[in-house]
Amino acid sequence: MKDNPIFSKHKWGRVFAIVFSLLLLTMTGTGCTPDDQPEPYFSVIPNFQQVHGHHWPVGETLTLTIDDPMTKETPDFTATETVIEAPWDPGTASWVEFKLYEHHHDPAQLVKPGNILTLSGKRHSKTHIIQPLFVSRVDPELQQISGTAEPGSQVRVDPHPNLPDTYVVVTTDADGIWQASSPDWALGPGFGGDATQADEDADTTQIQLRLPTINASPEYAFIELSDFSYNTEITLSIEPQGLSKTVTTDPQGYAWIEPWQWVQLQGFKLQPGNVVSVIDHFAGLSKILELESLKVQAVDIELDQIYGIGPPGRMLVVDANGQNASVSLEVKTNADGSWLADFSGILELEPEMLFSARLPDADFDTTAAPFEIGQ
Repeated sequence: MKDNPIFSKHKWGRVFAIVFSLLLLTMTGTGCTPDDQPEPYFSVIPNFQQVHGHHWPVGETLTLTIDDPMTKETPDFTATETVIEAPWDPGTASWVEFKLYEHHHDPAQLVKPGNILTLSGKRHSKTHIIQPLFVSRVDPELQQISGTAEPGSQVRVDPHPNLPDTYVVVTTDADGIWQASSPDWALGPGFGGDATQADEDADTTQIQLRLPTINASPEYAFIELSDFSYNTEITLSIEPQGLSKTVTTDPQGYAWIEPWQWVQLQGFKLQPGNVVSVIDHFAGLSKILELESLKVQAVDIELDQIYGIGPPGRMLVVDANGQNASVSLEVKTNADGSWLADFSGILELEPEMLFSARLPDADFDTTAAPFEIGQ
């Protein structure tokens, strides 16, 4: 076999060729060149107010800039983070996370459609314009997700990214409305996926898919919101009283409200028949819960059973929560509304445990009836 003409003229040429090959092997860990590695890309997640970068070299410091074309400042925001091994695939994948709400007093302004994001390292610099992508409805009854985006654009909807071939690609209509569904989906509390729009360079605007829920208790007078947009203003209304208040979710999309603490509601009590409406202003999403009559009447510690009353012929969830163990049982109310949850052989009930019953509607919003022994 003939020598490589580049290195054959001098004896040191062959040595250099060997050293160069070993250097490439060391750089990549596989023997392939850096150009063979996956190209870096990043995603901006407006409803989580985060930016995630993938495939940059571990240990590299990346700079994120965000520019709002409508302001005089350029850029409007700058932050740096260090690339780490991806927690879900250490040794193979890399990841960097920018939590914008930890760096800016009004992170919602940083993730507006039209803002220009640039993520730069030593070798790569990527730019993406945030797209006007929104998810306005997750319907577990119809197994359907809908929202809005740029008219005539495509949206990739994948509520189950850990399962093969469950994503759907849809095209928005002339008004920018899109709707996606699949018989393979199982939309419900706790599911997690995304709706995505990618640019030509594979960087994306991504909306994390969750099922926002309302959990409210007439007896204990609280309203609990879960899985709404992060750090976002939420308008809460209670009818037929015509009461309304704006609250802000925390960095996990959660809010706890006790209406009786509002100045205009001193002495007010939630009651069955009240309608609680919630509007997530970032997503343009709304949820409605009509409170129902539900009560835990007794907990039998000796028999490990919980008794109560609710609407006849309905499924509900009964919880027993202790420091070392928690169990939830699904039971159906009888024709007279009575129900019994039997934990015998499953969990030994103890007086210090927290107990509750939860009655879900078709949209998984729940009327709750907490119970503590001795209260």
